[in-house]
Amino acid sequence: MIFSKKVSELNYDDIYDLVVNTKEKEGQYLDYKENIDLSDRGKTQLAKDLSAFSNATGGFLVFGISDKLEIIGVEAEINGRPVIEWFNQIISSNIEPPIHYVDPVIIPIPDNLKVILIIQVPESKNKPHMVRDKNTYHIRRNDKIDVAKHYEIRDMFDNSRSRLDQFNSFLTSRNLLDIDSEQFADNFNSKQLFSDIHTKTDYKKPVVLFTLVPSELFNEKIEISTNSIHSWFEKNSLGHLPFPDKRLFFVHDDYEHKIDGIVIINNRIDSYPTSYLEMLENGFVEAGFSSSFTRLCKDRNEVPHNQVEIHLTPIVGYSMMFLGFLRLVYQHFGISEECLFQISFKNVLNYYPYGVHNQYDLRHIHMRNSINNRQHQNFKISRKVSPAKLTEKDIHNIGKYVSQRICRVFGFNEDLCFVDDKLSFLSMDIFKL
Repeated sequence: MIFSKKVSELNYDDIYDLVVNTKEKEGQYLDYKENIDLSDRGKTQLAKDLSAFSNATGGFLVFGISDKLEIIGVEAEINGRPVIEWFNQIISSNIEPPIHYVDPVIIPIPDNLKVILIIQVPESKNKPHMVRDKNTYHIRRNDKIDVAKHYEIRDMFDNSRSRLDQFNSFLTSRNLLDIDSEQFADNFNSKQLFSDIHTKTDYKKPVVLFTLVPSELFNEKIEISTNSIHSWFEKNSLGHLPFPDKRLFFVHDDYEHKIDGIVIINNRIDSYPTSYLEMLENGFVEAGFSSSFTRLCKDRNEVPHNQVEIHLTPIVGYSMMFLGFLRLVYQHFGISEECLFQISFKNVLNYYPYGVHNQYDLRHIHMRNSINNRQHQNFKISRKVSPAKLTEKDIHNIGKYVSQRICRVFGFNEDLCFVDDKLSFLSMDIFKL
């Protein structure tokens, strides 16, 4: 290891010790840059450096260090823009597929206007990565950047396919892959969820799952065997946009411990949980619901009948809050990898939409058009995310994407959950958990 702490925790003394005291030289995991080359050639070289780390075993790029191992620093801004913004744009537009990296870290130099810039690039789970300008693949060997050889590129593709097979195998084991399967979205926890829909109607029990699956499934990343994690859960279950006054879950004594994780049960009706939150040591997190998202339709006289409504905007809002919570989890435990975020819907064919933005009166829409989900018994909505790097804007945009897809499934030609870029809803039942 080059550093004994997270990159985000590094300070000037750590860099001084590495460069001046230890005189650590460039190698397989470390590369120094004296300055930032703004030319097109410099941008291409940066893409080579970072993709080479990603295609090999990962590493650190440190800007502001001379060939003589002197700390000289670089400018904190480039053409009036923060240097981090410039780097993020260059990295995202010059490497294909995009690499996963830890956000650049700026370290001030005492008594100096210049700064040290550090970028950490983990070994990719999705290699090889190509430099777009040259359509070439690069790999790091010791302290050199070389064009990857044919067999190395082949091995990288084979390795990525193997990882994908392992990933899909895990999804299959959790019944999250095949929406046409009778067992889709079935697991020990989801099968226990309370719902009276199937006892009062001809419909099967509906289930909605919010799931985060890390790309690396076989490493322990979260320590959840101590009491401290319980208090951490309690503290961080509240305060997430767009509804910061609502809790994602309630932490109390109803924990179910697993060999590789923990399950938090939220309330019980006739011994069945109304919802749950599961977290595993490998970074997998899932929340499951049934009854709180649905209700029997009512006519003008508020009399229930044999049709079921599903609350759309609360689902969108919960997905955004869930992502906010995941960001805290992954930042707290120092997990920087890319993950799959998925919302899974089971047994929702012929359900009617309910609980969109307050601006809309769905009763009139139903009477005019009889809008409902006529195509999908099961469906899922998926996005790749890097939880630790999510911004509020990222979460908002994912929420809008989820909203558009859900509204389309349930019969609308447009998104009815967001109005003027904001959510609201009539029913708060979901947050009773």
